Amino acid sequence: MLAGRGFQEVYSLAGGIKAWEGLTAAGPVERGLGLLSGREDRAQLLVIAFGLESGLVAFYRQAQPLAGDRRAGDLCQRLAQAEERHQDMVYGLYRQAAPAGLERAELARRATALVMEGGEEVPQALARLFPQGFGAAELLETAMGIEAQALDLYLRMSHKLTDEPARQALYDLAQEEKAHLAALGGLLEQVTRGEPV
Repeated sequence: MLAGRGFQEVYSLAGGIKAWEGLTAAGPVERGLGLLSGREDRAQLLVIAFGLESGLVAFYRQAQPLAGDRRAGDLCQRLAQAEERHQDMVYGLYRQAAPAGLERAELARRATALVMEGGEEVPQALARLFPQGFGAAELLETAMGIEAQALDLYLRMSHKLTDEPARQALYDLAQEEKAHLAALGGLLEQVTRGEPV
């Protein structure tokens, strides 16, 4: 089933989920699913994805002054910029799906930036994740958790859709989140080894 959806490698975990030592998506299963009715087409779906990206940019921008040190604050800036580049990619996909659609500035204006990737509201996420400041390693671990939640949300959202191109767009976005996870993992390794990032 997964191979038919474009996944190149599929692994079976001996011992089931109790043996898994990697990332897991936390939070209620229904978080974020209310963003969809299930009847969205590809363009409408990409507008929602753009809004989720806007929310994550807002999260990193609002987290920056809470950083416990300059390194963590600088990482907030870099992560926000990476999400802005991801917004550019999502907007490019949107324009392919809706060539006569909204200009980027108008789409950004309509994006509420209240819900971020993973489906959580920005103020609640900040209060839950960073009640007393954070360092670089804590920020990267949190970012990896958010990306894991986003990947999970995109895959769960895909099950609600009836439009096949929209469903494929979600799988493509999930692949992007996997790439983000890998990049964040590399940064975390550098931080834990004491290397500059």
